[in-house]
Amino acid sequence: MPVVAQIGQCIYCHATNDLRDEHIVPFALGGQWVLGKASCPACADKTSAFEGDVLRGELLMARSALGIKTRHAKDRPTRKKAVLIRDSQPLELDLPVNQAVVELPLMEFEMPAYLSGRRYASGISVKGIRVYNVGQITPEELVREHGASGLQLTISNKAVSFGRMIAKIAYTYTVASCGLDALEVVYVLPALVGDVDDIGMWVGSEVSGPRGSLRLNQHRLALKTINRDVICGIQLFGTSSLKYLCVVGHLAPGKTIPAEAPLAMRSSL
Repeated sequence: MPVVAQIGQCIYCHATNDLRDEHIVPFALGGQWVLGKASCPACADKTSAFEGDVLRGELLMARSALGIKTRHAKDRPTRKKAVLIRDSQPLELDLPVNQAVVELPLMEFEMPAYLSGRRYASGISVKGIRVYNVGQITPEELVREHGASGLQLTISNKAVSFGRMIAKIAYTYTVASCGLDALEVVYVLPALVGDVDDIGMWVGSEVSGPRGSLRLNQHRLALKTINRDVICGIQLFGTSSLKYLCVVGHLAPGKTIPAEAPLAMRSSL
């Protein structure tokens, strides 16, 4: 895996012993860029827990259908349950993944409360879910094949874990682009290590149009500043219309973001 920067201390707690590499985009989403020696075992366990909620939850079947690389190939699902509606009754099917409708759900959030100024208590507000079909068969084809009138979809909602995953991508990308000492205050750090439940203050999304299409081998990341607050924009799978925003932290005196920070990071599907 390409190491974009060697850190030499945990980016979460600053421990210096038994350090591990830290992916920017998760390996399970095809991410190949890493920060070298950037996470201690205790913090790695915390971040792996919320990433696992998402990557082994609502995104697991999509990862399998897309053939994204995994460290646990034996656990990759090969079958998927489907519920069709036929004659006003549910019809349950157990299908091979390549014969099933496989959805990639991406959550739509409210804008980060820090940016919108709305009243905020805790957690993160979900406006909706954009569902992309990444299987080899469309919903219409499956419904027609079985003489049904509709297809029932059930998508788990791990919104806080998804928001924390977005914040982790944004924070590690900021460290890779600007250095660990670039931020005077890291706003997202307490939520990343589980000290507070305020991820919706810093993470949200903006929608700029219809659902659009996916570019499955590319995630897009970019940085900007507003009043010296660093904001990272993230478009998973290159979605043109759904952008996640994370207010990562506040720049330290004398620090800036680079004028030519990488705008795209290719995943390794």
